[in-house]
Amino acid sequence: MKRKGVVNPNTGKPVSEYGVRCIWERYRRGAKYEKEDKEEPERYEKDKPGELAHIDIKKLPNVEGEDPKKKKYQHALTDDCTRIPYVEVLPDKKSKTAADFLERATDWFDEKLDVQFDALLSDNGKEYTYHTKSGRKKHNFEKRCKKLEIKHRRTKVARPQTNGKVERFFRTLDDELHDKYHFDSHKDREMALKDYLRKFRKHRMHFGINGLTPREKLEKVRSVETETEDEEVASKNQKPLPMC
Repeated sequence: MKRKGVVNPNTGKPVSEYGVRCIWERYRRGAKYEKEDKEEPERYEKDKPGELAHIDIKKLPNVEGEDPKKKKYQHALTDDCTRIPYVEVLPDKKSKTAADFLERATDWFDEKLDVQFDALLSDNGKEYTYHTKSGRKKHNFEKRCKKLEIKHRRTKVARPQTNGKVERFFRTLDDELHDKYHFDSHKDREMALKDYLRKFRKHRMHFGINGLTPREKLEKVRSVETETEDEEVASKNQKPLPMC
């Protein structure tokens, strides 16, 4: 400020360090306050499969030798409770493409795992929603959610960590697949992805669910539900003791 000739208009002298500090304090600027004001992410886990799904899209890097104009996008849907994922690699991230992916993903969960989703969480990207209420009524993805009877929830603006479970899954895919191996073609990468997903669901331990695999978590939740139902049935069928 001295070099640029900035002075305090009241004194005609350069602004003191204390004066600068007072300005920072007044308007709460700087890394110190950015760290203090940053909210801690809210950690939660649903009790039952199908209570909430997380959905997101990530652009994949081009494979050497393939046409870079032919972009590839990784669409993923993850169950909050069990962390079981469903993934497809598609050529774009248009709203209709995302809507069609959602329907195939929910069909897969229904047919393979007998899981039906009540609600879905996405970011506010244009492939998932629109910023006005009237626009959302005409949006492909919003209409598909309504058709499938799934409540569509959206993250807060500039709060991607709200959808952190699918974001973390993408990072795991990068660490353990996309950044780890060399692929000869898009088809080669997609075959490797399918193989990885089978292993992830059945054999890879997940520390977010106490070291269980996603399938083990599903089986554990189902066994607890069965035991609870059996206890409720037994208590209903229990005959009251005769009064003496």
